[in-house]
Amino acid sequence: MSWPSAYPVFEVGSKDSALVRSNEQCDLVSEGNDYSYKLWFKSQPVDRNFCYRVAQLQLVTDSHDQGWISKESVYLGSWSWFEIVILADANATEPRFKGKRELKWRSHNNRIGVKEKSRHFGIVFDRRGDLLDDLEIGNVIGVRLVTRFHGWANYAHSGRIDVKVLDQDLFSPQSWTLASPETPGFSSDIKSGVYTLLSTNECNVIAESDTTASQIWFTTPVLDKDVIQRIEEIQLFTYSYGVGKKEGPTKGFWSWFDIVVLDSPEATTPRVKKDGSSLVWPSHQNDPAHTEYGYRDGSVFRREHPLFSSLEVGNVIAVRVSAQFKGWASHSRSGRLVVRIANKGPSS
Repeated sequence: MSWPSAYPVFEVGSKDSALVRSNEQCDLVSEGNDYSYKLWFKSQPVDRNFCYRVAQLQLVTDSHDQGWISKESVYLGSWSWFEIVILADANATEPRFKGKRELKWRSHNNRIGVKEKSRHFGIVFDRRGDLLDDLEIGNVIGVRLVTRFHGWANYAHSGRIDVKVLDQDLFSPQSWTLASPETPGFSSDIKSGVYTLLSTNECNVIAESDTTASQIWFTTPVLDKDVIQRIEEIQLFTYSYGVGKKEGPTKGFWSWFDIVVLDSPEATTPRVKKDGSSLVWPSHQNDPAHTEYGYRDGSVFRREHPLFSSLEVGNVIAVRVSAQFKGWASHSRSGRLVVRIANKGPSS
């Protein structure tokens, strides 16, 4: 299964390898000893294909610092550099946070005390690091100038972000097995296949008000008619914890996981039936007795559950992380959705 994308297959070093570029000069000069930041340029919001297929990313700049440095300077090293940042959306101007971690990464420094611009090739970020794994659909990749200490400057003349994007998904479960895109059949002595689908990133949801905050975490492959007829059972397992106050008007525990049906892998909200009901069912809460990561088992959904009769061709089953009321949060390190599919369908 493939999806149309706003981003073609990029090859680093090719004529069209730039995700985004800027030829507008951007200057930043520190007036004191604090860090100074300035957002230079940014991409359009990234789509599903880009998030699931980008393999490498590199910032390239034509830039220089203030062009001098005092020999007796106590500020050893370079204090003029560039960062790659992840912004929540096209309107954001500050980096996203993941838990308490600001999503920013140093790419490279300018040469020290050289007034002429040089072409700087930054770190090649790949899937061994956090940057590409922390990227979510709808996020924006930005380039930020940074300086520190009085007199330090960053003069950026032009820049681009080169990327390598593959023609197929890297980690998402677009097939039930590695060996074949088809759901396999077995010999008659095997009654069913059990498939374990793993989340590819952490998920942290923090409620800011009485309104439920939620986020789709990961999904099954796209469901075809054959699979829909043969799914027998699903169960979610998480390595997670929840936080919040369990007294007052919000007495209870408001950190939990749902199993939902989406129209497609790109969808971000549950499918709605003709009667107006959303296809959402609770799996499990985070354990109220624990405020550190631990293993939690969700409810078992069996064939007779209305979830299965609601499925349509092209849908996916998704895991949604939720929290409600200010101060409540759901923190999820990893998740496993275990799906049991019968060897033969009802008409076989």
